[in-house]
Amino acid sequence: MDLSRIPGLISVNPPGSAAAIRAAADRLAAALPDEYAAFLAEADGLLANHFVLYSAADLPERNDTYEVAEYAPGYVTIGNDNGGRAIVMRGGPGPSPVCLVGHGTMQPADMVAVSPSLADWIAAGCPLRE
Repeated sequence: MDLSRIPGLISVNPPGSAAAIRAAADRLAAALPDEYAAFLAEADGLLANHFVLYSAADLPERNDTYEVAEYAPGYVTIGNDNGGRAIVMRGGPGPSPVCLVGHGTMQPADMVAVSPSLADWIAAGCPLRE
């Protein structure tokens, strides 16, 4: 993934270790999306002007806090838009769209897909629709 395509990129964490990624995956209620695991192995989270992508260490806590397992079973929140919306992906193997959903609802019916995959979303400059 070409992270240089992200506008307003502030910081990119060093690659996550296989052990840290595995530990995060083991603590999530849903399977860690393959594409997000690959991202973590390249950059263990990042901060941009308009969003955050969580590190392996932050994933379990953020998913617990927003009760993702209860309100959006099978999904994993991977970040937020710094404005009250979660960035989520469907857990498990294979491609998953990147979606936005309000932290107050977290219902799959309320999710809005912004890209068919994480790689496509990053390549497009990480657009976040209103």
